[in-house]
Amino acid sequence: MVLESSIEKGKVKTFRTSDHRFVSSLAVQIVGGSNKKALIIDASAEIDPYWMVKVCKKYGLDEDRVLNSIILGRGFTAYQLKDMVDKAEEIVYNDDNIIFVGLIDLSSRFLEELEGEEATWLRARCIKRLKHFVSDRQIYCAVADPYIEIFKADHGRDIDG
Repeated sequence: MVLESSIEKGKVKTFRTSDHRFVSSLAVQIVGGSNKKALIIDASAEIDPYWMVKVCKKYGLDEDRVLNSIILGRGFTAYQLKDMVDKAEEIVYNDDNIIFVGLIDLSSRFLEELEGEEATWLRARCIKRLKHFVSDRQIYCAVADPYIEIFKADHGRDIDG
């Protein structure tokens, strides 16, 4: 099984899309090749388990084992997403079997629901937390987001830089 070469442990890798398929495929590949777990936070509400089954079949993986190893959370508001990132940090620190965290379309909720400093502060807090626990636990992380600029630090460096 060939894993996306640009994703590496301890780094948050961003991809400019709101499509769940990239994050879903990575989760299946990583879980399938490691006997560990993945955690996906989906703000798009479009993640499709049937897509994951197709990926399992493509790589000859046991669909039941893989799908039972993927924890999925859906957030429908910016505040739910912030809470889910907080909870993801807790889960990652309490479960040594988590090897992958994926986020799908995190920024849209903040941009659509919040304004000004509150949106900026909450997004920055989520990104900082995510970067910290991914680096600290040395796990894989992929973010599918149409606004990857949000994942840039104030001084212009990319979050994985």
